[in-house]
Amino acid sequence: MNKLKEILRQEGFLVVFTIIVLLLFNWHFIGLSEKVDGFDSFRYLFGAWALVIFFLFLISMSHKSSLPEGDDDSKDTIDIEATTEIKTEERESKEDV
Repeated sequence: MNKLKEILRQEGFLVVFTIIVLLLFNWHFIGLSEKVDGFDSFRYLFGAWALVIFFLFLISMSHKSSLPEGDDDSKDTIDIEATTEIKTEERESKEDV
């Protein structure tokens, strides 16, 4: 499992993955499915889309596990309630003047 995480974290894997995704959704591959039943093209597009989403999920989970302890995204968020209270207080103080 750790070997898979190491592979998914490499920049080279992301480049190859991007190229493969671009090829999967290239017009030439989609055009090949027009020669067969229309439902086959639906299955192809849905299957390719599902695989891309699955691999993106695996990539995100491998990067998430590499974060150091205590390093979360909470410091990047804004406390909306506190911001609203400050704006309300500012508005009330302007009305008093």
